[in-house]
Amino acid sequence: MTNNKDSNCNDFVEIIRDHFLYLFDDHEFDLIQLSERAFGEQCLLILESPSCRIRFIRERGGVLSAIGGLDAPLTWSQGLDDKGLWYAMMLTIDYVNGRARRTRKESLDLIQKFSERSFEENLDELSRQLKPAINEISKLFSEKSKKFSRQDLDLYIGY
Repeated sequence: MTNNKDSNCNDFVEIIRDHFLYLFDDHEFDLIQLSERAFGEQCLLILESPSCRIRFIRERGGVLSAIGGLDAPLTWSQGLDDKGLWYAMMLTIDYVNGRARRTRKESLDLIQKFSERSFEENLDELSRQLKPAINEISKLFSEKSKKFSRQDLDLYIGY
């Protein structure tokens, strides 16, 4: 793991552990990447289980979250190079829950809700949504998955 014991992002690690403790305790996730930019104003944290990775990026008072397979890169990149490797957490949760794709208005409403809530409230909501879906998400990224495929997820998300 890339980690600096004196990192300004150690508080972010503790916040993620507090909100997503079930990932560590029940689903074999470990912290494999921790890095910072701008003296801890921006933090990258990547967790890994036997079947998938979860990436959290703290920046500008908010958090970006994504889920990917074990082939998802351990980088900050959020561009076209990551297409089909990292997937937005909420869209992935929607997909495994069988939810119809959100309309543009629903997506904008969701973004608005996230912008009105505090950092901690957003993590609470992400954790609440992820907890019942993590088993299916892990299966999605498992090489033995028969129910879901990453190609279907790509189509659902619009890649």
